[in-house]
Amino acid sequence: MKGVLQKIGSLRTTGRGPSADGGGDPGQQRGSSVTLSIIDQHVARLKQAEEARKAREALLTGLKPFVLDNTLVECLASGSETLEDKLEALSCTRACGLQNVVLAAFVKERTPDLPFLQALHSSKLIDEHCFAFSELYDAHGSDLPGQDLPFGLAKMIQYGIQNAILEVDVAAPYINWDKYHIEDLCALVESRCRWVASNLYAGRPTQPASYVHLRDFSAAMQSAPARLLTLVEALARLDPAVRPRGLLINQPAAGQFPFEAAPCVAAVRGVMDAAGWSEGLLAVHVGSAPGYGLAHATVLECLAAGCGGVMAALCEEADPASSHASSMLDLVNLARLGNKHVGERFHMDRLRAAAKQVSAIMARAKAAAAAAPQTAAAGGSAGTQRGAAMTAVEPPTGSPAKTLPRAIPADQRKLLIPGHA
Repeated sequence: MKGVLQKIGSLRTTGRGPSADGGGDPGQQRGSSVTLSIIDQHVARLKQAEEARKAREALLTGLKPFVLDNTLVECLASGSETLEDKLEALSCTRACGLQNVVLAAFVKERTPDLPFLQALHSSKLIDEHCFAFSELYDAHGSDLPGQDLPFGLAKMIQYGIQNAILEVDVAAPYINWDKYHIEDLCALVESRCRWVASNLYAGRPTQPASYVHLRDFSAAMQSAPARLLTLVEALARLDPAVRPRGLLINQPAAGQFPFEAAPCVAAVRGVMDAAGWSEGLLAVHVGSAPGYGLAHATVLECLAAGCGGVMAALCEEADPASSHASSMLDLVNLARLGNKHVGERFHMDRLRAAAKQVSAIMARAKAAAAAAPQTAAAGGSAGTQRGAAMTAVEPPTGSPAKTLPRAIPADQRKLLIPGHA
């Protein structure tokens, strides 16, 4: 028994760390100090990360977000919606406190609903909180932008829309940037802003406003960051009477991680502040790829990096060509972080119901669009049978047979203004 206890005692002393009086193996002491040094480094990094997290959280909780509602353009622009559908959706968004609304997009590959705009204009529902997109230029030569006034700005005068969102591409591949310098682009954007300030009063005392949408922001920050930031600085140094009210940036979530957006946003915000445009709005529109779940995380990254608001539709459902992170979830995420301003400025209890209502409108429009070809086919079949019966009847003697008139198929009709009506 005594031998067993001696063996246990030897096992206890083996592997024991250095004693308090400095005894023990010097090699073990060096190993422990190295281990403690590595641990201390990582603990310090964790503390730094925690401080950065607290700072970002404080910024997000204190943010008074600007929300530009894009529901009518991103969710209800398929052409299958009725006038009543769009009026109902507009009522839903405004009931939630979303007063700043985009009514139309006079841009490439989109046909705005002119009867809807006419109905709003006739009912005096278009006010100083209504916006519309316009191309910076409608046409371009072989490799240079056109200089004529774009169609969208002319239509804004017609319908009394005071807030123009100018679509700007800073890295357009069809422009020869060796011939068309950044100074030329800055001059063109400035001329459009001056035109807006002089012409879009619409009979209201409110000052017209222009916003610049950097449509290819993500691509431009990768291929031509200096060109984009030069444009931002030039706009920041314009006379406040003609300077844009703010910048809108388009940040796709597909193919990028959220943390990749933050340095780009911070660079733009830094140039704006350094050039004396700290009051200028910087809002983000985040496109989404269904199933990846990065869109709303990207929104929070952009807001924490310097954006002061979002441009988004109320619900997630949208045209596949313009999928996005919804404003409903953006506002809910801010509220969950403890942002009290969101609850004060927007009716959070109505957001979900309104989003469901807009989704129902979209579903109804899609169902109507799917049923339309079947109805047309059925009508065509019945018309063919009726036509056969009519041709089987011989005309009265002395009256020549007449060819029945045929309707022009919808796909063969020519538009009055290609691409716009």
